[in-house]
Amino acid sequence: MSDQTAPLQKFYVQSEDHRWVLLAPDVEAAALRFTQLVFRGCVRGKQSVSPTMRLIDEARYQKIAMTFGETVNVSESGFNGEHVGIFNRDDVIELWKQQMESLESIIRKME
Repeated sequence: MSDQTAPLQKFYVQSEDHRWVLLAPDVEAAALRFTQLVFRGCVRGKQSVSPTMRLIDEARYQKIAMTFGETVNVSESGFNGEHVGIFNRDDVIELWKQQMESLESIIRKME
């Protein structure tokens, strides 16, 4: 897990046509933040809390997932620069989904 006190670094992160320049404490955090940004369009807004509540709109998720590449490439020197991290798409998306499930659980407990 990333050190939250580490200074932020600039990273160029891409997968297929998705590209973001972002700040993160390390390469792994950059890949996860990128995934959060790409998939933010499938996160539902305010809704009533219930035992079956889901933050992810599955139909939107599927559309976005189809545009995501096989890898998430992270560079410190531009989109065409040397990759300091190459992450498997499924691993990064699974970590993001776990975070979303944890968030759902926290929200349910607050109600």
